[in-house]
Amino acid sequence: MDTDNKIRLFMGRDVLFYSEKIKQPTVGEIIDIGWEKFFGEICIPYMVNFEYAQIDEVYVKKKNLKIFDLFWFTDLKIGTKTLLDVLMESISFIFSGENIKCDMKTHTIVINKLIINRDNFEEFASLCREIFHIRPYKKEKEDEIEIPKHLKKRYERYKQNQAKNNKSNSLEILKTMNYIVHTQHALNYSSLLNLTIFQFFNTQETYTVKEYYDNNLKSVFAGADAKKIDLTHWMNKLKISKQ
Repeated sequence: MDTDNKIRLFMGRDVLFYSEKIKQPTVGEIIDIGWEKFFGEICIPYMVNFEYAQIDEVYVKKKNLKIFDLFWFTDLKIGTKTLLDVLMESISFIFSGENIKCDMKTHTIVINKLIINRDNFEEFASLCREIFHIRPYKKEKEDEIEIPKHLKKRYERYKQNQAKNNKSNSLEILKTMNYIVHTQHALNYSSLLNLTIFQFFNTQETYTVKEYYDNNLKSVFAGADAKKIDLTHWMNKLKISKQ
């Protein structure tokens, strides 16, 4: 992302992708369409990669595949929808009100005068990941440790409980909202709705890093050994990019 777009991203302005403007969604707009729908469908096309599609590198090189090609594989689905259906819904959300067409013959998506194809889709997806504050799909590796027989039942119960906890992860967003409001006195719940989704998560991450630095500083003032405390300034700890 170039400097001008990075500034637009931070300030909540429309981000440019060639001739078209991408309006950044606010927390309020995402709540209106559904938090799980947004992150479970609208964001998915920009997280898709060959690992997501379970296609190995040998096949990718042999067929000279690019990520955009996956959307034309009719057997790749999210629920009952094909990847292409989900992508078109997502693009309709991003470029709301614009003239959008999908050309099945040339495998291109046209937004006004902008053409998205296999050559520029990954650039577009990278930009969307920045705006939505998400990362590409990465499969979580299972533990490779062999579990002794007498512990297998306990381990299975642990995995089941873990799965239940994962289902309630959407509630973590409420904790994040509380954290931002009660840590940043300039914000209340109403003003939170007007933050873009990037600003929302960036605010939470910034205050987490700053809080860590402040606590370390207090420890030193209280007599802790400064050599054993991380005193790197919080501004130098921030990761601006989500890629």
